[in-house]
Amino acid sequence: MRVYGDLLKVVLTEGLEGLVEQLSIQSNRPISIETANFQVLASRNMGATPVSQQQNVTEQLGLALSRSKQDDSIQSKFIHPIKVGRRLILPILLERLPGWLHFGDDQIQRQS
Repeated sequence: MRVYGDLLKVVLTEGLEGLVEQLSIQSNRPISIETANFQVLASRNMGATPVSQQQNVTEQLGLALSRSKQDDSIQSKFIHPIKVGRRLILPILLERLPGWLHFGDDQIQRQS
């Protein structure tokens, strides 16, 4: 629980950009936080999900949501990360509204 508290403190003091920076430093990977409509909210060294991958992400999240609705256990509230191309996508549900946290390969989309 301490990790969650630390991350929440970063969000409250530094906003999403601060959170993305901390996660990127800790993971040594580029990071992007996007809405379910693939609009970037914050990022570090990573662009938005390519259009060619958006349909795949949407389909995989739909399947994961269907499985979680069928299973009422506590574990069903967590959706496992989705691997699409070289991106690892962690779906985040807020009141059943999806968004994305992307961890990428630091060599694929480094922005200047």
